[in-house]
Amino acid sequence: MKNHGVINGLLLGLCSVLASLLLYLVSMDLYLNWWVQLVLSLGLTIFFMSRAGIMSRREGNGFISFKDTLKPTFLTYAIGALIGTIFIYVMYHYVDPGLVDLTKEKALEQTEKMMSTFGAPQDDIDEAIEKMEQQSFESGIGKTLLQYCFQLIFGFILALIISAFIKKNPPETAV
Repeated sequence: MKNHGVINGLLLGLCSVLASLLLYLVSMDLYLNWWVQLVLSLGLTIFFMSRAGIMSRREGNGFISFKDTLKPTFLTYAIGALIGTIFIYVMYHYVDPGLVDLTKEKALEQTEKMMSTFGAPQDDIDEAIEKMEQQSFESGIGKTLLQYCFQLIFGFILALIISAFIKKNPPETAV
């Protein structure tokens, strides 16, 4: 029996890293655009988590319990998110430390634009921007690990949902 969670988790991590690198090399605006990152990462995540559950179900002759589906789907997420977290840490601390400032700049621009779009008074916008400017966007190893733990909570909820769709109990036979 293959461990589909490990295989798909490694594939998820690899695809996420390659996609992020491609965005980084093609356009810094795309790389720092949180919508692009969200759609890309969520799409890859759902695909590989579902793939792990479906592969496990096929191995069980088309049937799998919810519990047995949850294991490979969540493991896929946990491994993929760990690889992605390590990659982001390395990018921001060793490959391009200037990304921290660019990320902060982009966040300030997006916040100001969003607040203006919703008609917020200029005083409120200025206050929000000032508070954000005082925040540190740098993250050490402790903050990175904490973010990974919160990602695991999200990943578990996503695995619960995906597993509910993939599970298929065998038909009950009359005795």
